[in-house]
Amino acid sequence: MLHTLLLAACTYLPVLPNDEPDKIQLKDGKAVACRVLYADAEKVVYRVSKKNKEVPRAEVESFDSVEGRLREFLEQFDAADPHDASQQATLAQWAEDHNLPHEARCTWIRTLIADPNNEQAWTKLGGVKQGEVWKLKVKGRSYTLDELRKRKSEWKTALELPTAHFLIRSDGDPERVLNVAIDVERAYLAFYEMFGPVLKLYVFDEVPELNFVTDKADFPNPPAPGMTVWYERVGNQLYANISENPDRGAIATELCEVLVFNSFRRTLNKQVSEIEPWLRSGLALTFGAGFRPDPGHAKFDLESPNESLFQTVAKEAKPTELKRLLGTGRGGFDGGPDQMKNYAAAYTLVHFLAFGDGGKYRTSFAEYARDAALGKGGPSNFFGTLRVKEKDLEAEWRAYVTKTAGT
Repeated sequence: MLHTLLLAACTYLPVLPNDEPDKIQLKDGKAVACRVLYADAEKVVYRVSKKNKEVPRAEVESFDSVEGRLREFLEQFDAADPHDASQQATLAQWAEDHNLPHEARCTWIRTLIADPNNEQAWTKLGGVKQGEVWKLKVKGRSYTLDELRKRKSEWKTALELPTAHFLIRSDGDPERVLNVAIDVERAYLAFYEMFGPVLKLYVFDEVPELNFVTDKADFPNPPAPGMTVWYERVGNQLYANISENPDRGAIATELCEVLVFNSFRRTLNKQVSEIEPWLRSGLALTFGAGFRPDPGHAKFDLESPNESLFQTVAKEAKPTELKRLLGTGRGGFDGGPDQMKNYAAAYTLVHFLAFGDGGKYRTSFAEYARDAALGKGGPSNFFGTLRVKEKDLEAEWRAYVTKTAGT
């Protein structure tokens, strides 16, 4: 109960946004406060005063970014004992000192969970000690723990937990929510590590909202009957029903939809960037199939294939033709008798293009994905960009499916 009270109270504390949390150190001695959007061996792209700029990598001595600090934070998180208040406090202070305010707040809460009497954590989270009693301020009013116990738990007062890139809302167990806050950031980094370099993706700061609902009465009506998780792009919100045996793979798949949509929109400077259904589904399934759940320590192995999906395609009595898959509309993935068949085919195709034959098509595939998001998709452009004939690519894809499926 104490954990719930702490998290409910502490998540309302405001953290002012910082539009320029990063720094680029140039070789001429100049330091630029900015937001680093993208970096490779050729250039560093950054935003300063709401304008995108770039500088040749050869002129950059070093740069410090949210994502780099987040990776270091997660390494330290993995090494820290969750039950040792001293180690948690040290990690929380590190996050605070390195401009990761949301991760700092979550870790101060973990410190209090480990030691409910930790005065440093109480103070950092805005607690005030009146005599021998600590009080927390929630929406302008101070509460003792006894008073907080009387607060009713409803979705309208759901826990709100910001992270470096997301806003999590949930009525679930607070320690579970804290682990989710860690794992969604692991997902963010895994996505950019795998797809960022080849797709040249910029980071985004739009803050998607991730809603994890445990009370069935509060779960909104899904777009299609039976759906337990979906992403609503207009509001930039993901909804997941985690009341009973949640489908973690499906949640990871839909989280990839969140990442694809926001990263493409930022990179291409388009309010809405629509990519073809096979590509969208294939990317998302590649991400979902690579998810290895472990609360607070999730991993993403995107390169290792999901053999069962490959076997589904390999064993088809009438294999899906490549050109037909490329032309299948969204309806073919959202329902109908061929839905799962289309999903499996899209997954194997994307996996082949990204990893097959030592990544032979990876660069040209990335080029096509960007063009498709700009409205320059279609089968003819697909084969033209990959510089391969349809029959040859289909044969290579089929051979990859057969070999990977072990049939």
